Amino acid sequence: LALALVLAAAPLVDVEAERLARGEVVLHFAEVPGSDYPVATARVLVDAPPSRVWPIVADCERTGEVMPDVATAAVVAERGGTSRCTVVVDLPFPLGDLTSVTRAALDVRPGQHWQRSWRLVTGDFTVNEGFWRLEPSGDGRTIATYHIDVRPKTPLPAWLVSFIQRAKLPEMMQRLRRAALVRQTTLSAVAR
Repeated sequence: LALALVLAAAPLVDVEAERLARGEVVLHFAEVPGSDYPVATARVLVDAPPSRVWPIVADCERTGEVMPDVATAAVVAERGGTSRCTVVVDLPFPLGDLTSVTRAALDVRPGQHWQRSWRLVTGDFTVNEGFWRLEPSGDGRTIATYHIDVRPKTPLPAWLVSFIQRAKLPEMMQRLRRAALVRQTTLSAVAR
């Protein structure tokens, strides 16, 4: 069964396009009625085509390459175009690690978008759903969007949630840029 996940990320507007062109990581937050945790969207312009960035975000086991504080990430099952992925996030002391098992689906439409969407199956969250979406920028680069709605079962302090969103999301997007650049450089060297 294909996983149908419909999440609305903030639309790309001219001001945002200018910020992306300057190398900024653009963040958007939307309040969720009844939740202490906002839905977050982060965007960045990556200096590589989507086909080079895609292997980094499509593979659950590579989650730790870009996502800070991931202790482990592993595919636990694959079936019918979906996969189950277990991720353990190492939170700062004295908080314990958070584990989630999510079901992910891939939607690849070359020239339009490459998307990996996920939804919680079980774990230390009441909600954990989101997506990575890659779109061609028109100049050989990629607009990468990360969209996440995550609500841990154990309440986290407001300062920690703010820190994670305001510091860790930009760090994650910068790590994606670096991983794509390393991949592109490595592939270019192999092609010679």
